[in-house]
Amino acid sequence: MKRFVFALAALAGAAALTAAAGSAADNDSNFLPNPTLTPGATSKVSVEKLCSPDYTAAPLSKSKTEQALSNYGMAGNPADHVVDWLIPASLGGSDELDNLWPQAPKGEWGADKKNELEAKLHDLVCSKQLKLADAQKAIRKDWVKAYRQYVTGSVAAQQ
Repeated sequence: MKRFVFALAALAGAAALTAAAGSAADNDSNFLPNPTLTPGATSKVSVEKLCSPDYTAAPLSKSKTEQALSNYGMAGNPADHVVDWLIPASLGGSDELDNLWPQAPKGEWGADKKNELEAKLHDLVCSKQLKLADAQKAIRKDWVKAYRQYVTGSVAAQQ
């Protein structure tokens, strides 16, 4: 039974990644991680520690990267995806599998856009303009919508 559930999850993940490879005109939700495989997970860390100039997160281990790819039905380390934290370490995201997913490095909603959002949210949290929990929730729920809200200020136009 456990093997069947894992196989089913892997198929669902592969379907989500196949959809994400579509055109820019596709629904933005195609660029989000599968919420069943990657609901987002945080670790206990204070805002003070996250905002200190010397705070850095350790890179993901090769085994974690491979496990995250495997969860999404991807073998090896394909060049067209990078394993990313849904909730970034800079916002208290953990390196547990519940927080890791393969993301396209380039494109309309690639890793560069998500990195821009992460930096903006980190700045807002550290300047006490946004609560850490609210930043984590926004990125967990829909990072594309959060990008529009916090980076471009255009979320109202998209609804």
